[in-house]
Amino acid sequence: MLRSLRELPAGGIDTYSLLVGSVAEALRMQREFQAIDERSGADSSFLPDALGQVMHLAPLPRSCFVLRTLEGLPREICASMLGIDAEAVDHHAGMAAISLAESSEKDGAR
Repeated sequence: MLRSLRELPAGGIDTYSLLVGSVAEALRMQREFQAIDERSGADSSFLPDALGQVMHLAPLPRSCFVLRTLEGLPREICASMLGIDAEAVDHHAGMAAISLAESSEKDGAR
């Protein structure tokens, strides 16, 4: 968050830039925490089932799904934050939704 504030234009706070910068910083931190989790063998068993399933998605589909579906951000903003094109955002968010639905069906069959 502080990095986002430092990168704002000197003329004042642009709320759009603050939002985009803050989410981009959160995504950067998420990647760092994920690397730490992978090295330490941490798991998401303490999370509610639905959120735990989201956490098991690959990083890019998870980010696209969270930003588009859970946060409701426009795909162009998501694309800008993630450094990919808008069509890729929709593709990854859709693949994440399919994966979550399949996981939910498997859990329901148990």
